[in-house]
Amino acid sequence: MNNSKKILLAVSGGPDSMYMLNKYRNKAIEVAHVNYNYRGNDSIKDEALVRNFCNSRKIPFHVLVLNHEKELSLSKIKNKQYRARQIRYDFFFNIMKENNLETLLVAHNKDDFLETAIMQYKKSPNDRLFYGIKKKTMINNFLIERPLLKYWKNDILEKCNKKNIPYRVDQSNFEPVYQRNRIRIVLKNKSLLEKENLIKSYENINLQRKSLNKEVEFSFSLWKDENFSIKVFKEFDDKLKNHLVYQWIIEQNIYINLSKGKIINIVNFIQSKKGNNNNYKLSDKYYILKKNKEIKIERY
Repeated sequence: MNNSKKILLAVSGGPDSMYMLNKYRNKAIEVAHVNYNYRGNDSIKDEALVRNFCNSRKIPFHVLVLNHEKELSLSKIKNKQYRARQIRYDFFFNIMKENNLETLLVAHNKDDFLETAIMQYKKSPNDRLFYGIKKKTMINNFLIERPLLKYWKNDILEKCNKKNIPYRVDQSNFEPVYQRNRIRIVLKNKSLLEKENLIKSYENINLQRKSLNKEVEFSFSLWKDENFSIKVFKEFDDKLKNHLVYQWIIEQNIYINLSKGKIINIVNFIQSKKGNNNNYKLSDKYYILKKNKEIKIERY
């Protein structure tokens, strides 16, 4: 992380993000908070907590307050979790663009890594290059860093309590409504040793696929340098193409529920384009409708 430039912190008011905010409070930072108003008065208290912390330390504070009508106007995605993610990251990236910020800090922890890895493996047991959450990712040319991935949730709670860092707990995180919540409830009953062993199992898979991961990253950078040319894509090794399309979707900040079948359909569509005209690329403005396989190709 470049300490000479301002960074943006995504802060919800929970223990993880408040610990992160306290940790970086004396650095050159700005703070962003999204109030979805999902939890009534609790949402208002979350916002007030973050706002008061920032105001007392003269930290620039940005807030997006939503109601259901405004939320739907900002995103037509039907899945509530995907919609919320798109809204908050669009909000973060707009702040970064307007304020010339290059790095976003997000307070994902070790439990988040494990929950994500389990969800990913259940969905794609053999198809992913990486299970869990990476320490650094690039989206829309913005760097996202996750400085708390080495800490378990309980470690962060202990640190907050020891340092008297204020935070609020979202009890809805333990309601068995979403798959992540159900996994979280199961993991809560496991010992620390069991969870450490689970993480090691996913880290071993990631290690085994490290070489292929690097090959995909290198090929993706070449493809990006060529403005995502269709011709260049066709020249890549077939074993890389599914991964390249997946990486393209992530980097373009597109929120869809991807499956292996959808990725294969996308690759087949691209390769069905006749000719090798360098003047055709994948569009970075609008891509896939969730319920069909439409891909937009643009001349540049």
